[in-house]
Amino acid sequence: MALDTYTTAAPGSDLWPVTWGPDNHLYSAWGDGGGFGGSDSDGRVSMGIARIEGGPENYRAINVNGGKNPEHSASFRLKGKTSGIEFVGGNSLRDH
Repeated sequence: MALDTYTTAAPGSDLWPVTWGPDNHLYSAWGDGGGFGGSDSDGRVSMGIARIEGGPENYRAINVNGGKNPEHSASFRLKGKTSGIEFVGGNSLRDH
């Protein structure tokens, strides 16, 4: 890994399985923390979903479900964690 290019964009959030979506964006689920732009306490949810648009040098990260300033409020009521995420037939399926 090239440490001079390493960045931390979601401190306090962990797990981060990733899948490629039908819209050519990356989608990821995380456990704990506030997701992108959040912290271990700011926007903290038990599990959230994020979208990553663009390439490694000019990406844009959006909290889709849960986290700090999400497109949609957290919809995961239970205290589960993610172990994977995938799209099937254009729909996101989450294993939590």
